[in-house]
Amino acid sequence: MASAMSTHKFGAQVELKSAEELSGARLFRTENGSGFAIKPDGDIVSVFQSGNETGKVGMSMMQAAIEAGGTKLDAFDTFLSGMYETVGFRPVARLPWSDANAPKGWDKNTFKKFNNGEPDVIFYVYDPDYFGDATDIPLFQNYDDAVSAQNAELSRLAPNGEDL
Repeated sequence: MASAMSTHKFGAQVELKSAEELSGARLFRTENGSGFAIKPDGDIVSVFQSGNETGKVGMSMMQAAIEAGGTKLDAFDTFLSGMYETVGFRPVARLPWSDANAPKGWDKNTFKKFNNGEPDVIFYVYDPDYFGDATDIPLFQNYDDAVSAQNAELSRLAPNGEDL
C-alpha cells in the first residue's frame, strides 16, 4: 500500500495505517495488489488502488467492502465522494479542512480543484436506500464529534444491531 500510494498523484488522501492500527481489521487484496481493510466496527479504511491494476477498481472494491460488512467510512471531499455516494454511502457529517491536521505530503496544488486544495473530511454511513445528492451535511469542529454523529446515524439505521 505504501508503495502504491507513494507514486499515486492523489495518494496523500489515503491514510496509511500501521500494522498495530490494523491488527483487529480484516484485510482484503485484489489479485493485482489493490485493497482495503474493515475494522471490527464496520469502518472501511485504507482503500487503495495498486499501480498494477489494468483499470479503475474503486467501485468494485467498495461494493466488496459493503458485502464484507463495511458500514461507514470517512474521506476527504475529493473525486472519491462521488464514488462513495454512488454505491450507497450517505454523508452525515463533515469536518472543515485543517492545515494542522493535513496529511504528510499533502500538496494543495494537486488537490486545487477540491476547495482550493483544502477539502473537508466527510463522514459516511452505508444506507442502501440512499442514491446521492446530499446537500445539507452538518458541520462539526471536532473529529470525535463527527464520528459520534456518524455512529448515531448507523444506530438509527440499524437500531437492533442487525445488518443493513
